Parts: sequence; C-alpha cells; structure tokens
Amino acid sequence: DLDAGTNITGGAGNRTINAGTGNVVLNDDVTNVGTFGVSGGTVGLQAVTSTGTQTYTGTTTLNGDLQATAVNSQLVFNGQTNLGANVALTTNDGLVDFNGVIAGAGQNLTITAGADTIDFADTVTVAALTVESAGSGVDFNGALTTTGNVAFGNTAAVGNVDFLSGVGSTIGGNLTVANGTGNVTQSAGSGLAVTGTSGFDTTGAVTLGDASNNLQGAVTVTNGSAVTLNIGTNNLNIAGINTA
Repeated sequence: DLDAGTNITGGAGNRTINAGTGNVVLNDDVTNVGTFGVSGGTVGLQAVTSTGTQTYTGTTTLNGDLQATAVNSQLVFNGQTNLGANVALTTNDGLVDFNGVIAGAGQNLTITAGADTIDFADTVTVAALTVESAGSGVDFNGALTTTGNVAFGNTAAVGNVDFLSGVGSTIGGNLTVANGTGNVTQSAGSGLAVTGTSGFDTTGAVTLGDASNNLQGAVTVTNGSAVTLNIGTNNLNIAGINTA
C-alpha cells in the first residue's frame, strides 16, 4: 500500500504509481505534472492538476477536482468511481471516459469536456449532474439516477445526448439541455422519469418515444428539427420548433 500525505509536484514531468492489487491513498493535492496515472486495488485522490492525460485503474474515490489542461488530454477511469465530495472534472477538448459504475449519492458531479465526448459505461448515481460542455456528445450506457437537477450544455455546446442503457433513468429534479447542437435520443427500454420540468434547446432532433417515459413537469422544446415525445398525460409546451 502507498499512503502519501504531502503535495506531489511533478515539475511538469510524467508520473505513474502502480501498486498492483495494493491500495493507494493520496492525502494531498497533485500539481504541475505532465501525464498522471495511478493503479491499485483502491485509489484515493484529492485535487489533481496535470497538463497531460490522467488515468486511474481500480476503485477510485475522488475527494477533489481533476483538471487536464493540455488540448485533447483526457480523464480516464478504469473501474468504479466513488465521489467523496462535490467534484468538478475539466479537460481542454479531451475525452472524459468512465469505464465503471459512478457511486456518488449525495454529491454533485460537474464535467467540462469542451469539444470532446463524455462516456458513461455503467450506472451513474449522484445528487446532481452538470455537463458544462461536451461538443461531441454524452453517452449513457447505464441508468442515470439523481435526486436533483441534470443539465447539459450549461455554458457551451453539447452534442448528442444519448440514453442507451435499455433500462430506466430517474431524475429527481429538472432536466435541461441547452446550447444543443445534436440529437437527444433513447434506446428501447431507456425510459426517463423526471420529477421536475424538462427543457430541450437544441438544433438537432428530440426523439424520446419510449412508452415508459414519465416526464412529470412541463416539457419545453425549442429549435428542435424534429420532435418525438411520449410523455403520458403530462404537460407539453412546444416553443419555436425549427423544421427547416
């Protein structure tokens, strides 16, 4: 096992920690590194700032924000990701890739991927999810469960938002897609249960036709090129659909 209690500063060099099946706990921040990789049975992190790609392998607990500053540098998680605090993940037009479950009940997750993609390979459980930007899209391959709001394209463009799990997702607050440049879609069985309002502002198509959808609040679609909605008996407010 490795338990590091002081700040790790890399002098802009690349750093790799491999503990095999042992545990790695970093009790202070990591700064000024190039690429940064940690592998272990479990990995505990505080804040990490790198220029290059960050890769974590093992069950990883995030207790601080992660930032990869160089263009196209990525954040990659191979294994379950636990949120020990509210966490912001930021790349400069780089992929954010989760290859396992995200367990963050009670914590907020904020992700900025610039022009690149955010990929969730398994279930996501958080208090609230905010995608500031993901120009190449967001893919959910497992159920999304929140007690609060879910927002896409909060500050910049978001591409396709695809619910692909084949199982239902539950959003305990409002669902918002803003600054959309792509489609909002769901595969069969990937129903959405949204307690609050649902708003879709995108130049792409909004195709949410699964019979299990339960959008309980008012639904607003703005600028959608084509709209297919199955929302049961709930309210529907269409504002300015663009079919050109």
